[in-house]
Amino acid sequence: MAPVWPFLFLAPIFPTDMQTVTSIGEDALIRRITSDLPHDESVIVGPGDDCAVVTCPPNGRHLLLKTDSVVEHIHFIRETPARLVGRKAMARVVSDIAAMGGRPRHALITLIVRRATEVRFVDELYQGIRDLLLSARSHVRQTVNTAMVQTYWHIGRMIVEDEQGGSERAAYGKHVLPELAKRLSEEFGSGFSAQSLWNYRQFYLRFPILSALRRELTWTHYKSLLRIEKQVSREWYAKEAAEQGWSVRALDRQISTLYYERLLSTQ
Repeated sequence: MAPVWPFLFLAPIFPTDMQTVTSIGEDALIRRITSDLPHDESVIVGPGDDCAVVTCPPNGRHLLLKTDSVVEHIHFIRETPARLVGRKAMARVVSDIAAMGGRPRHALITLIVRRATEVRFVDELYQGIRDLLLSARSHVRQTVNTAMVQTYWHIGRMIVEDEQGGSERAAYGKHVLPELAKRLSEEFGSGFSAQSLWNYRQFYLRFPILSALRRELTWTHYKSLLRIEKQVSREWYAKEAAEQGWSVRALDRQISTLYYERLLSTQ
């Protein structure tokens, strides 16, 4: 008789067509768990993007919401300095907010640690988060200031070009600017009065080269510089204010005391 060899058939414990989180992907998973949620018109952007965006009453401003996690052995190893872990945890959130054109305002932090974790680790983690927030605040402030100055310069350029297109200057200032100010204020709020628009016009005329604007100077600095009639004096005060880090008050004091003109008289 021929030998009989045993045959073992291994059947899968789970069905082969079972879906997993890996197989369907993150986007499909989000759609699956949010498909039956009630729709709210205040939600502009829901889960799945860098941030959720909701409209906040009563002014209708947009609020960006972001949540994220940094997990040991996944995003960092145990030997990683706590300060770097803190920076990374906050950087992931801040970068997503910045990617959607937002400005970070508040942070809610949840920390889960082992009972045996040294308090020093938590202190260093906090310092890392704090370092990142302070750096981000400074960067955002500089970015917003640069965007504001460049926006006002472009508005001034468009006003001047419209004048040169045939509008008589006196009539333009009397009729066109107030109407333009009204429409801009209705849509964008303060900062677009007729006087402000006239200042933007002067800004473009006195500083006609966009690339020559000093990123260290705020719009308030430039408003002070607009009072200076002579171009060479205006450029000197702008250069000194940027390089010496003058505050607006310091710049006003130097202009009012004719600091540059007195320097020239001593040479």
